[in-house]
Amino acid sequence: MKLNSKTRIALLLVLTMMVFVSVALVACQQNAGEIKVGIPEGIYKLGNKISLVALATDGSNCALKVDAKYADLLKIDGMTITVIGDVDEPTDVTVVVYAIGNEKLYTEVTLHLVPATDGAIRITSKSGYVVDIGKPLELAVTPENGNYVVTYSTDGGETFLANCDYLSYSPRTKMLSLVTSPLQDTTVIVKFADKTNSAVFGTKEFVVKGLVSVNLSLDKTSLQKATEANPDADEAKLTAWATGGAELVFATSSDLIEVVEEGEGYIVRLVGDVRFDTTATITASLKDNANISKTISVRLLQTRGNQEPVEGKNGIKLTKENLGEISNASITSTGVLSDITLTVSNGREDKNSYEMLVKMAQDRWYGAWNIMGKKLVTSDTYVKSATTVNARDESGNIVAKNVMDRLYINSQNQLASKTVKNSASVPTLWENQHLWNHLTTSYLTVDDFNFDEEVDAAALGYVSRGTSNTSMSAFKYRFDATDEQTAYLFAYIKQSLTPLAGGDDAIEDLWVIVDSEGVLGIYAKTYVESYWGTEDNTPVQGSEPVSKSWSTIMLTLSDIGTTTVADPAPYTVGTRDVYTILEKSLSYMKDSKSYKFMAVDTATRAPTVNEDDYNVSGGVDSGSTGSGSSSGSATHSGKFYDHVDSVGLNGQAATGTMGYVVANTANPFVLFEQVGKYESSMDDNIYHFTYTGYKGFTDGSGAAYYEEFAYNSKIDGFAGTRIVNADISTVLPLFNFSTALFKYDSMKMDGDREVHTFSLIDPTLTYDVVQQMSIDKQRNSASSSAENTVQISVAYDTSKEESDPSAYTIVSTSYPYSFAGGTYAGYITTYYYGIGTTTITENEVFGNKYQQRVLPTSWAEVAHKGYYYYLHTSEVKAYPGMYDKETGKYIEGGDQKLTNSNMDTVFTDVFKDNYKYLPGPQFFLELFNDRLSGPWYDYTSTGKDSAGNYTYTEEVSITVQVDNVDENKVLSNEEYVNCINAIIAKFNKWNEANASVLGLTKDDKGNWIGGWTFSKANSTALEGFAYDDVSNRRAVFTCDGLTIVIENIRSPYFYITIYNAGEWIK
Repeated sequence: MKLNSKTRIALLLVLTMMVFVSVALVACQQNAGEIKVGIPEGIYKLGNKISLVALATDGSNCALKVDAKYADLLKIDGMTITVIGDVDEPTDVTVVVYAIGNEKLYTEVTLHLVPATDGAIRITSKSGYVVDIGKPLELAVTPENGNYVVTYSTDGGETFLANCDYLSYSPRTKMLSLVTSPLQDTTVIVKFADKTNSAVFGTKEFVVKGLVSVNLSLDKTSLQKATEANPDADEAKLTAWATGGAELVFATSSDLIEVVEEGEGYIVRLVGDVRFDTTATITASLKDNANISKTISVRLLQTRGNQEPVEGKNGIKLTKENLGEISNASITSTGVLSDITLTVSNGREDKNSYEMLVKMAQDRWYGAWNIMGKKLVTSDTYVKSATTVNARDESGNIVAKNVMDRLYINSQNQLASKTVKNSASVPTLWENQHLWNHLTTSYLTVDDFNFDEEVDAAALGYVSRGTSNTSMSAFKYRFDATDEQTAYLFAYIKQSLTPLAGGDDAIEDLWVIVDSEGVLGIYAKTYVESYWGTEDNTPVQGSEPVSKSWSTIMLTLSDIGTTTVADPAPYTVGTRDVYTILEKSLSYMKDSKSYKFMAVDTATRAPTVNEDDYNVSGGVDSGSTGSGSSSGSATHSGKFYDHVDSVGLNGQAATGTMGYVVANTANPFVLFEQVGKYESSMDDNIYHFTYTGYKGFTDGSGAAYYEEFAYNSKIDGFAGTRIVNADISTVLPLFNFSTALFKYDSMKMDGDREVHTFSLIDPTLTYDVVQQMSIDKQRNSASSSAENTVQISVAYDTSKEESDPSAYTIVSTSYPYSFAGGTYAGYITTYYYGIGTTTITENEVFGNKYQQRVLPTSWAEVAHKGYYYYLHTSEVKAYPGMYDKETGKYIEGGDQKLTNSNMDTVFTDVFKDNYKYLPGPQFFLELFNDRLSGPWYDYTSTGKDSAGNYTYTEEVSITVQVDNVDENKVLSNEEYVNCINAIIAKFNKWNEANASVLGLTKDDKGNWIGGWTFSKANSTALEGFAYDDVSNRRAVFTCDGLTIVIENIRSPYFYITIYNAGEWIK
């Protein structure tokens, strides 16, 4: 746009008050002219803004440009120049002022730049000032040997913070790296300030490249079949675009819709009949990168026909009305599921049948089943919980959804509820289980069925509620089961109406059975599976299969609208005297101050098993024994020190007991004797013994804690190996469960004792009950088993008075276990003896040799695990400086350290001056209950520097462990967050304690500058978890010299790696 005459006059008045620079047009052209520029007088430095006024005599608007070599000094925005870089000495910079549309008409002005302060800090990069993925920048910071505090600003320099979401600078490598991409290009100002004088600083602007994003929206929330009244009901306008104009491709989750291009936009169109309401998704992704995408959802509404009645035989009809009668949330289903196998060669059919009962009410479901003719009934009650979790909807948005709870009777014989989870401890969503009535008008219409005259309902076993069994008809669902909608519907019906919904036996055909009073029931048949007897069950051309198998489901519907789902009722305690013996035996065990027990592990499944390893016969006080199935045996007297007297702890002996022998006395300690067996031995001493245990203490404040201990050959006694901040009672069995949970099995006489055995009624309580009855270390793997159940045997000594509490004792307990996905399984049988009479004392066990655990306070007290490869090579040979284990000396002649150094040596070499920022070992040991493995050193080659020398990043890692995991050994999202918050709090206390020594300060928002801070941008979010998020988690902590990365894979273990600052790139 050209200036009018009034504007030109006004501009000339302004220019008369300023210094002018004018240059005649050098090149000849038709309309010669000149540019007059007004510029404030003075010299400029870092941070100054200069506003220029320019007038072209031909009326053109003007613009500015500067030589690229000054791009790190000046930033141009319209006619305003900002000095963004510092200079080491006074410098003149030329700026070109030119006419827009006629760059031959120009002039030049000179800006006089001076250093911002004496000794100002300058930041430059030979590779430019744009940071992108995989393209770190090497910075030249002068003075080169300065000690700097690095901060970042994303708000134009208003606020500088210790951490940046996007960038990380390594003082050692001088590299500025991208760690997280913003959604769009973002300017970050990096500030280097002198650590001893913050008034001396330098800044530089960097552009951080952003991610490309996809935008997607739909102008309708639902689609359905078009009608005359609503002809556009079957299509919606889709708006889709990507930043930067990238090309998109589309995908849908259902064949019922399609995306078509129309005009300058897109249309989503319904292209099939929708038989029941469902949700479909549309995903738009970049053609060149499918990982960048956006998904939205749309509801597809049922297409309804006229729903005319369907005629059956003898006047029986399927109507909209009688089909609608079973469309009720409250309904009962009873019936039989039969698994049928046909042997083709002889035509014999074998059938296994199961009786079933299902009750459904609003947000509640009960299912029970038993083998036909058997009394043992397995049942479950599930409800929609009031508890919600963060879940993703069809479009990927986080929303609250209800989980599913199982109602049950707990180990105290009280009603309880527990969220149902899978083996990865992911909660089950109520809506995903479909435990509600699907025989509703939302899923089924009369139009979906045809009369099937070939099916005789009476022959199937149905009994009419009318006057005759001939007044029944079967109506078959007319859509093919291979159709996606049909397959889902059949799966939902089977899931909700039968408690035996597992397996891959999908329904192929389904019928509604109708009599004169309405819908009587549902009949279904699964696909026929053929078994060919070949490898991979490959069919043989021209031959018949060996056998065929399928299942039938026969259900009768009743109590429609009146069904209720009651809470499970507590078990009734048996009235026989044997339950009194069980109760008194448990009570005596709880009150006893000492007892011994011997646990025998019998494996039933393992990759390799030597059955001799599981043979035990042990002498308990009563003289009863436990025996295995192999020929060998060994006898144990019941004393702990049979083997100690002659050969010392952890020695060999001619006889022994396999498994565990443990004593627990009134004194706060537990001693385990683990007995193993060699397959052979030169001196026939085939047994070996290992002693470990727990010992209780009280700290100065009176708080109880205990130590785990083990035999230590250096002191020829026991030494603490771990401090646990909990009372020792937390690891002892409390026998706190209800006797009503057990059914009576049998009785036998053992001398004067009546020995009564009981079995757990509900196998789902196995884990909870075992935690109360066993101290064995395998108890955390307790699980229900088809072969074994939880049992408890108790005795009444008839030689004693009935009123004598010691007349009632526990003889043994047994429970099944399984771990490693069932690869290892077996059962633990524990024998109890000396209850209330064990006299072993603390002095007998420990004497005066016990060595309490003292946490190391310095890394010099911690040995490096493995080798420290100082010269960055893992080739094991006698380098100078290598520790020679045979001679116990270091090989002379050089500074290579291939040695088991202490960690103070390693940390000093690896982190140098940054080592001062590393907390001591006590920091981690206190956080993680004294469970730390390592440390280990490692390195990674990163290439070569400008001089051709190899460069490396170095790291030191440790592994710590937490105890607060669930029965699946999974650390929940909530517990993970608690752990990380505890670490954050611990680092904040460390910062406070070391602030004066290290010169740590806080920024405008209270974040530590130089000290340890939690990097949210590089860490897993501590809120907003999706319930089914089973991805690995990461927490990153940074300080002025170091970065600590903590990773967790939902297990009890945290993997902690320490780097020099800026050397970790995720």
